[in-house]
Amino acid sequence: MGIVSTSAGVVRIAVDLQAHLEKIKNQTTRAFIEEAINCYEAGLHRSAIVMSWIAAVDTRADKILGVQFERATEILRQHRPACEKLVDALIAGLELSGQEVLDALDEDGHAEPRALRSR
Repeated sequence: MGIVSTSAGVVRIAVDLQAHLEKIKNQTTRAFIEEAINCYEAGLHRSAIVMSWIAAVDTRADKILGVQFERATEILRQHRPACEKLVDALIAGLELSGQEVLDALDEDGHAEPRALRSR
């Protein structure tokens, strides 16, 4: 899709955006930005804004998921013995109660003793 408007401002912005596109490492985010640029070049400014916001949200979601993945990995690392015990119990019985999980974590020594609250 080429540039519909011959306005110097439109051309300059489109060229600037294309230059920044190469700096985006995440393929999904890059695709959203590329679509935003195509929309902008076609004069579909509202669509370009929407695609830009989708790219921004995608970037933020990736960041949050990455942080949470690291957090979950660290928790599993700290509680590996309890996790292995829970896996064995789950294989043997095909289900675990929340209390069984809490008890295994408490025995692991990395967690404060807790009990499930009754509702």
